[in-house]
Amino acid sequence: MKIKDLIDKRLPLREQARQAYFLRNKFRTKSRELMKNKRMANSLNKIDPNLRWEALVEKKRKSGLTGDALWRAIIESSMRSREINLGEIAICPNCFAFGNDIVLRRRKSVLSHAKKEFYVCNLCKKCGYEF
Repeated sequence: MKIKDLIDKRLPLREQARQAYFLRNKFRTKSRELMKNKRMANSLNKIDPNLRWEALVEKKRKSGLTGDALWRAIIESSMRSREINLGEIAICPNCFAFGNDIVLRRRKSVLSHAKKEFYVCNLCKKCGYEF
């Protein structure tokens, strides 16, 4: 079933938005709990956590929405996936650490004398990837 089918349309729009918000967070949390790769699930929870209701409402207000338009926008956004570009975030391929645990380092290649950049994980102490 889809979120839009689970919302009680008899309720005021604000309450429908709250229902959609809570269902979305419930489904996101459950899908991360069911992921086989628990380290990646934990990393996703840190990178892209569920927003608190108050924070979501404030975010929509800051974008200029008020009244019914605000509640409709929350309902609509609750039915969409957030896209995370993991390619822009350094994640250790060994332990899935990210953020401050990953340090960008430069080294000079002996053969080409070109400087290459690579990531080193401060948690597992292994090199990430070069580019």
